[in-house]
Amino acid sequence: MRLSVLLPALILAGCATQSAVEPPIVDMRGVDAQRYADDLAECTATVSKVFGVGQPISDCLERRGYKVLIRKT
Repeated sequence: MRLSVLLPALILAGCATQSAVEPPIVDMRGVDAQRYADDLAECTATVSKVFGVGQPISDCLERRGYKVLIRKT
């Protein structure tokens, strides 16, 4: 009985943690919004698995050529 209550709670907590990540502020002048959304999603997914969240997402976006104005953690 406990497992049936605990497991969904853990899954929801993990989803809430991932969705709570604030993306960095990027200079969007001359940037295709769809390409940025795709790159951000890819950086977030890749970096979250390896490093956790925060600064590495900004680093990933910078490596892809974006100008990060404000890094989020």
